[in-house]
Amino acid sequence: MNAKTSDVIKKYGLTLLFLSSFVVALAAAAFFTERMYAQSLRDACAPVVQASFGPQAKLGKLSRIRGAGIAFETAFEVSGPARARGTALVVRVTGLSGPVTAVFHRSATGQARFLGLVGMPRGLEDPGKNGVGPVVISAWENRISSIDTKKDGAQ
Repeated sequence: MNAKTSDVIKKYGLTLLFLSSFVVALAAAAFFTERMYAQSLRDACAPVVQASFGPQAKLGKLSRIRGAGIAFETAFEVSGPARARGTALVVRVTGLSGPVTAVFHRSATGQARFLGLVGMPRGLEDPGKNGVGPVVISAWENRISSIDTKKDGAQ
């Protein structure tokens, strides 16, 4: 092997080492921040759920709904009063002014209901003011009602 070939192999090796280290660092960051992400999302969604079902309603563990697609990646078990029991699905809904985070409740019988938007300042809680009309809400409620109930616990 001559010097030129050896230099090329070293450069490719260093590049591969750098890229591999970068991928490992990204994977580690995603792994170590997932629990913090779930907790902060739970804290942001809790006021929306409690506004609908009262302060006794609590968001439980994060669940994954198998086969439902990426749109329903985030779901929390809801405990509390009997009417609150079910699953709170956190969905990114596109309104006229862009995407907003919405919370839907899916009861044990499979009925879906819109609860509200996450992180809206006082006076802007109305979904119509954020460009999310009744047709969009109804479409998401129908879509959520039609998903299968098999869940895969995540946290």
